[in-house]
Amino acid sequence: MSLYKRALRKFGFDIRRYPQRDYELTLKALIDQRGVELVVDVGANTGQFGQSLRAVGYQGEIVSFEPMQVAFAALQENTQAEGNWHARKLALGGTAGELEINIAANSYSSSLLPMEQAHLDAAPESAIVGTERVKVSTLDREFASETRKSLLKIDTQGYEGEVLDGLGAFEPCVDAIAIELSFVELYSGQPLYAQMFERLITMGFEPWWIQPEFIDPTTRRMLQVNGVFVRTGSSP
Repeated sequence: MSLYKRALRKFGFDIRRYPQRDYELTLKALIDQRGVELVVDVGANTGQFGQSLRAVGYQGEIVSFEPMQVAFAALQENTQAEGNWHARKLALGGTAGELEINIAANSYSSSLLPMEQAHLDAAPESAIVGTERVKVSTLDREFASETRKSLLKIDTQGYEGEVLDGLGAFEPCVDAIAIELSFVELYSGQPLYAQMFERLITMGFEPWWIQPEFIDPTTRRMLQVNGVFVRTGSSP
């Protein structure tokens, strides 16, 4: 122990490293406590979320959805050695069909909705550089016969409401939802924090954990958070 730490402890203080994977560690604890057997990763991009869960020790099944060709190729590469992590080249929404996705220069900010100037001002590297026609399915179609207790992660850049619209028969299986919530309209027509919060409460979920996600580097205004919600009254 350093002399500096010893001196601080005399006054009742200690220095500890803040967890670099606090979000994923929280989800791993939640998964363990509640007996979750399946993680559904909607808006997987190249597999960052799945890799983070693996890094904190989650070894259960993951099903990741990513519609864009280049991002999906990287996702496949990241999952091909995993027998328990599956990739599907699809967007998810309220109805099945095809839509144009707006491709961002940084890839992970790509969205089925048009990007607002507020997003571009806060993250110039997210500028739209093209579009791609993608297939869209629903959670109901993809998991119609699923019975396992599941965690649903939604990172779809403003399209979260439509993903929830497509839950259908899969909804009773969902025990926890990890979702991006925006305080500012970053994508045209997206539901904001208050609307999504109220919707999740109405669906029978309660807030479990909130973490800042996207902050305007100039104004320091918080634009977006990661929210974790659990089913009310569901036994761990």
